[in-house]
Amino acid sequence: MSDLSDATWDWILMFVKASKAFVEFCTRRNRAEPKPAHGWQRRLHNKARRASKSGAVIIGVEYRLALEQSLPIQLDEYDSVISWVQGDEGRKRGTSLDKVCGGDDSAGGNMTAAASLRRKDNRKKPWMAQLLLYPEKRLHFNTKEAIENSSDNI
Repeated sequence: MSDLSDATWDWILMFVKASKAFVEFCTRRNRAEPKPAHGWQRRLHNKARRASKSGAVIIGVEYRLALEQSLPIQLDEYDSVISWVQGDEGRKRGTSLDKVCGGDDSAGGNMTAAASLRRKDNRKKPWMAQLLLYPEKRLHFNTKEAIENSSDNI
């Protein structure tokens, strides 16, 4: 079993100014080469376990919640973090820039898929891969509630 004690891991919590999102990095200490990066939005222990099993740098994007802020703010934040990780900041932290993946479950899976589609539409560098655990891929945005609570035509 992998050692998940805090002594073997670097835990970094950063604020990405461009997106107003917090980002958590989890990576094993003394890494010799750049590692794949993976966006994931779960608790730290789960990030450590995934980093250990995959050999990846795990990044948690803590974007603002829908009840506090309306779309598309969350997508803007998520997209800014992806660009940040795929750029010089990711390189400085040991990520392999051509191996950045995204994933999560439920609403986070939706966010990952939506951010990926948005990046494709805007011709930005895509994820290497996505791991979507039970996302709702057929959300209907033409409901009364969605229309009343939207800050943008999505």
